[in-house]
Amino acid sequence: MLKHITYWQQFLLRQYQDDDMPVPTHSSDTWPKERVPESETHWKNAVMTYKNGLIELETFIDDFDDNADVSDIFSVILHTSYHAGQVVLIRKYLSSWPPPSGGDSW
Repeated sequence: MLKHITYWQQFLLRQYQDDDMPVPTHSSDTWPKERVPESETHWKNAVMTYKNGLIELETFIDDFDDNADVSDIFSVILHTSYHAGQVVLIRKYLSSWPPPSGGDSW
């Protein structure tokens, strides 16, 4: 799921950088082929890529033209929130929520 979220995060950023990132033909093209990361290193790299994308997205939003259409930004935010909610729901079903580290969880 993380790679799927990162795909759309990067898609938005590349679109506004005038990269010719093609629109996927089908939604399955935006999901990784593997079901689980190949290794702990692959997982850590995926997390780092996502976090770096968040920093890039934050810079992008800070520099965004006030007169531009913000619907793409909201779309990425909503998409990420939707999947984050799925993760929480799955973790609740697996009795692994709230996280061991605690946090706000009403």
